[in-house]
Amino acid sequence: MADIRNCARCGRLFSSTGNRICPACLAEDEKRFQKVAAYLKEHPLADVLEVSQGTGVEEHVILEFVRTGRLEAVGLGEKLQVQCERCGRPIRSGRYCAACQKELAEALAQNTAAQPKSVEDADMYITEFKLRKQSRKE
Repeated sequence: MADIRNCARCGRLFSSTGNRICPACLAEDEKRFQKVAAYLKEHPLADVLEVSQGTGVEEHVILEFVRTGRLEAVGLGEKLQVQCERCGRPIRSGRYCAACQKELAEALAQNTAAQPKSVEDADMYITEFKLRKQSRKE
């Protein structure tokens, strides 16, 4: 079921199905992305400032396209610096470098494996459930 919420960007109310921004802002983002993509096809080695000036799209928006994986910083070297949010290494796309992604995935797998398999194995549970279960045994 959709929630009614305010758009994180423009503040308008909209029916959300998981998005933080309204359909109008999503459409505007898509237009910006298409401008940036078209500019990069013609100027593949342009840096962020050049792309911003050539398209009118703000630098932080272009970097957000890289962070979300819509764009990849290939062959730009020092011109486009996006860092891993965990360790600070330069990356081409996304939020984390490959090493941090691996470490995070392993930690998640260990945490998932450590989860109790049943209510009896859990350290915390609803007392009422425990009392009902004990009374059935008696």
